Formats: sequence, C-alpha cells, structure tokens
Amino acid sequence: MDLDALSEYFNVVTDTLCDPSGEDEDGNAVYTEDDIIRASAEEIAACDYILVGMTAPYTTSYNANYVNAWNYMTAYEEGTLVTPDDIWYPVSLQYGEYTATTARDPSISGMTLEDGTQENRSYQGNTAAAAANYGDLTALEYAASVAGDIPVIVSMCMERGMVWSEVEPLADVILVCYNDQYPEAVSEIILGEIEPNGLLVFQQPSSMETVEEQLEDVPRDMDCYVDSNGNTYDFAFGLNWSGVIDDDRVATYSADPLTEVQNLDYDAYAASYSTED
Repeated sequence: MDLDALSEYFNVVTDTLCDPSGEDEDGNAVYTEDDIIRASAEEIAACDYILVGMTAPYTTSYNANYVNAWNYMTAYEEGTLVTPDDIWYPVSLQYGEYTATTARDPSISGMTLEDGTQENRSYQGNTAAAAANYGDLTALEYAASVAGDIPVIVSMCMERGMVWSEVEPLADVILVCYNDQYPEAVSEIILGEIEPNGLLVFQQPSSMETVEEQLEDVPRDMDCYVDSNGNTYDFAFGLNWSGVIDDDRVATYSADPLTEVQNLDYDAYAASYSTED
C-alpha cells in the first residue's frame, strides 16, 4: 500500500523494518523475517481500522533448476533440465504449500519426444512450495490476532482467482483491486465517501482440488468459495452497502455460458461480408 496516499486520509500506524540482518551468498546484506517490527497490540488498540494490503498468491510451475514454463523449450534444447520427472510442479492459487493429489495424469499437453511418445507434464503428487508472498498472509494473521473489536479490512490486489479459505475467516471486510492497489479508492470506501459497486470477473475456487477438477474447455464450471456469511464468490458477485448487488449488469453477465460449439453456416457468413452491391 502507498503510505503517502493513505496518509492523506488516515493517521497511519504500521510495521517498520530494522537494518537487514541476513546475508546472501555474496556477503550482501538482505532482509529476513526477523527484521520486521510489528505495530504493537497497544498501538493497534488505539486505531479505528486495520488495513492489510495483500497480493493474491500465485505459484508457477517450475523445475528443479527454476526454469519457468516460458523458458522451458530453451532449457530443454540446451540440456539444462535434470530429468522429465523434475520439471512440473502445481500452479497454486493459495499461500500455503500445496500437494496436487488429484491433478490430471497424464497431462493433455506435452512435446513429442525423440521416441515418438508424448511427454507427460502431469504434476500429480508433486508439492508446490508456499507462495513467494506468504508474508502477506503472515501479516494478516498477526493483525487478526491483535485486532480485538477493531475491524480487519483486506485490500486484495489480484489478477486471477485465488483460494480464499486462508484469508476470508480472518477478515471483516474484503476489497478487491484488480492489477494494482488503489489506495485512494480503498480509503474513500472505508470512510463511506464512495460506495463499492464492482463485480467479480473470475470465479473464486473453493479449494485447489476444485481448480484441478475444472474442465479446460468449459467456462464457469467451478465449485466457488462460500464465505462465513453464506455469500458465494461466483462470477458477477459483488456487495454494496445494501448487500448483494443485483442490477442489470448482474442479469447480463451471469447468464448461462455457452458450452457447445455452434456449427457455422459458412456460405451465409461469407455472403454477409460480400463486397458486391
């Protein structure tokens, strides 16, 4: 979160950093988890709100050499991959580590190998490490532990769906910002100066098992997360001051998705684009 922007609306009390106590392999100073000085419970008790800025978790598939999917072909051709068994790990949408016990096996995609068989990119049974931004969840856990009666507000910056079971039970309010944090809008919503009116543009899965079960070529077939108030985080869901939003946008965008390919009348299609008078 942009503390300068937030300071235009609030008197900010926040965590601070000590000098870095860690050291990398070249001897350069680096920060560690122990260098964070949390705002104390006493400081927080004097506040009106707790605002936790977070970024949605996302762990990409990678191999033992940390080669991501985009560089996979280059690494394969250069022979820098270890073995095919070391390549693929789960793409995770949660903060904690995740073992893919229900993933597809064999995979749909895969190169044609020298012996003519198709490479199996399944990651079933493999474990994705905790997300690189796991510290976001740690900060929320601390905030919730000292909040008392102070509302805990999460401002979640996200680009895709995520598993909310780690976050939602710890939050009183969740605001979603797509692609970037918007501290001015978040502040004005908190202060009641503007009313939230956004809708979810992705289904939010109930678990990673739900993600694995989703069909690759079928839209909106996911078992969605249900929060402690019974709200289902489905496509086109949103809340305003009155409750669940139910307006013309919701009626339009929550229509049943097309799930079958319609046969195209090519002659009629071509005629409609004819340049003849």
